[in-house]
Amino acid sequence: MSGGPLRMGRSSDQEVRLSGVRKYRKFTAKQKVELVLASFRGDRSIAEICREHRISEALLRRWRDQMIAAAAERFEQGQDRSVASEQRQRIRELERALGRKTYELEGAGKHCEAGSERARRPVSRAGGARRKARGRGAGAAGLSPGDLPRPGPAAAGGQAPLGAAGGRSEQAIVEVAEANQTDGYRMVTAMVARKLGRAINRKRVLRVMRERRLIQRRRRLDRRRRPGFLRVTRPNELWHLDLTSVWVAEHGWCYSMAAIDCCTREIVGWHLELRCRAQESIALIQQAACSRAITPGMLTLGSDNGSAFTARAFKLALSALGIAHRRGGYRDPESQAFIESWFAKLKERCVWLHEFETLDQAREVIAAYIESYHHRPHSGLDYRTPTEVAQTWDDALGELQTQAA
Repeated sequence: MSGGPLRMGRSSDQEVRLSGVRKYRKFTAKQKVELVLASFRGDRSIAEICREHRISEALLRRWRDQMIAAAAERFEQGQDRSVASEQRQRIRELERALGRKTYELEGAGKHCEAGSERARRPVSRAGGARRKARGRGAGAAGLSPGDLPRPGPAAAGGQAPLGAAGGRSEQAIVEVAEANQTDGYRMVTAMVARKLGRAINRKRVLRVMRERRLIQRRRRLDRRRRPGFLRVTRPNELWHLDLTSVWVAEHGWCYSMAAIDCCTREIVGWHLELRCRAQESIALIQQAACSRAITPGMLTLGSDNGSAFTARAFKLALSALGIAHRRGGYRDPESQAFIESWFAKLKERCVWLHEFETLDQAREVIAAYIESYHHRPHSGLDYRTPTEVAQTWDDALGELQTQAA
């Protein structure tokens, strides 16, 4: 039977039209609500509505009572829910306030009870006491230590004063970070540990650098994953060769060419010349092979497809030295990752910080940087220096020769 109006008795201009289709004298919940609302409007009597839809007046009145009771219960639940929400919000605010007060009181008590002892205590223990105090204060309020505010800096300019116990360590962190502004906190941690002669927590270095605003934010670059790679097992097994341009006021663009050992990360040879022909690259490789005592079949040289490295004269020179040539793909800097990364750091730490007037000045500054590079920690060498790694290989080779003799 359709959901249209059923006319019984006298007709009326205002009909109650139900949504949907009523089957077998059963009404949906929505249709019941429509009939009850029609009875509340008063434009038609309850008897007329009941005759039109073939229901009894008692049934319609029962629906009215049920709807009124459900509406009252709904309103009461909404009011209770709003009151409970306000109470929960108030409880959370009180818990936070209690946690802060507990932290302040315990911190003040610790400071008063162990003033002289804290001055003699190592810095790591003092930091542990502060963390324990923060943890107890947060635990009493049901919060985590990260929810509590860290004590703000007391010195002017937003920098915390250096304490007596940790002053030397924090001063070393600041000095190393300011002297190496392009390095992250992990490299600064390694350099500070070498300077102090003892281990230092990298989280502490990160905290100090953040407080002093010495962290350099960098955009993360999407790195391409290459399907294959060449595993290096010893020094002088694989070198990477490449060149870059350096501006010199006297001559304009000059060209720095360098070769790096992929095992020890040492710069085995470099020069800065006015041109970048095959003649300059041959001279560099011959000098480096002579200084490293390269024998035929010992070394593989990796390079890109630049004209200086694909020239016939360069290939003949490598064949005469017994060096295998391994060229990367076109537009594929990842195949020369070690030397490309080294040139990027050379520009960040040296070239871009100077304005070279003459070629001799540029050579002197770059030579000083390369010398310091060999004695600074390298992240790819587990924060050891290239000189230390090379010395390790030399010592191992000397022991093998002694045993063989």
